[in-house]
Amino acid sequence: MENKKSILIITGGYFPGVNFGGIATSRYNFTEAFGDEYDIVIVTRNHDYKTSEPFKNITDGYNQYGKARVLYFPDQAFNGSTFGKIMDELKPDIIYCSGTITTFFHFNKDVIVEARERNIPVLITPDGDVLDNAMRHKPAKKMGAAMACRLGGVFKDVWFQATTPGEVKNLPKYLGIKPEKITLIPNMPCIFNPRTDYIKEDGNLKVVFASRIHPIKNLLFAIECICQLKQNVIFDIFGSMEDEAYWEECKKAIAKAPQNITITYKGRLDSSKAREVAKDYDCFFLPTTTENYGYAIEEALISGCPVIITSGTTPWDDVHNVAGFTAELGDINSFVAILGKIADMNNVQYSTYCSDIRSYIEKKLSFEQLCEEYKKLFNKIIKNH
Repeated sequence: MENKKSILIITGGYFPGVNFGGIATSRYNFTEAFGDEYDIVIVTRNHDYKTSEPFKNITDGYNQYGKARVLYFPDQAFNGSTFGKIMDELKPDIIYCSGTITTFFHFNKDVIVEARERNIPVLITPDGDVLDNAMRHKPAKKMGAAMACRLGGVFKDVWFQATTPGEVKNLPKYLGIKPEKITLIPNMPCIFNPRTDYIKEDGNLKVVFASRIHPIKNLLFAIECICQLKQNVIFDIFGSMEDEAYWEECKKAIAKAPQNITITYKGRLDSSKAREVAKDYDCFFLPTTTENYGYAIEEALISGCPVIITSGTTPWDDVHNVAGFTAELGDINSFVAILGKIADMNNVQYSTYCSDIRSYIEKKLSFEQLCEEYKKLFNKIIKNH
């Protein structure tokens, strides 16, 4: 461990939490990819999102989770004083953080201040914060926060890892980040783990939605699409409840579903089961309005399950007619037609269609090449900071 470079990850939430969505998955995939080569320590809160109850089966001090050591803190100790003490103890070569704008005011400000005092470089991945559709959600609050960060020059010496071309474009636009401080590298992927011996029933359809219950994820629209199908359909919904008012709208739509449609909310999806759930369904349906990366999409494809997603809102547009389908945001007729097409497939037709998923996902992820890009970025930051 003495010869390893060290990476300190400070993030608002991590496993065993189940409500943090793709950010926790992204950090976990990163640690599994690089935990043998780097000494990785994660500092995070000791409870799940939107709850104050501490995780069970964690201890004070270091907890081994996968290939990283994790320090969990209550909210009152998740602050600059704690971050500074950990930096002094670990003397990391680089600090890796998630999120911009409002996240800055929650804890990244403390991270940047403490790191700056110790001359430790900070790398931030925006995790979708500055994408156009995300900025349109509560725009006054987000634009005000972005302007405050920009005018204050709070990110002037911070490095950024953009994971999509949209972030490359919008980091200078909203936060005034200089292009030379931005590197485009996709998030680390999961490891391929396809299902075997799956049988699709002729003329029926089993659909899964697995994401946060939030307007951005567009579940209400998904329900409306499903309810127009004439075939027998099972539609199972997994996800953490982030917007109760929005869920009430969804429940009203579910109550109006015709008799051939069975829609069931299955609750939150435990992180240990997230990569397995899609293996039990004919397709994964996420007509999202915006997605920084889309780990749920990736996990479905890695499981061998085709996806139906919105075009132009994720990095997965090239899935169309290869390992899934895309349609324009709000184009209910196209989404219904796609769902109906899969429903009408018999098992032979369905298996033939799914046969291209493996080659697509392996080419898409380019795991080894991606690892090299990350290492080049870390070395560049450490050398030039």
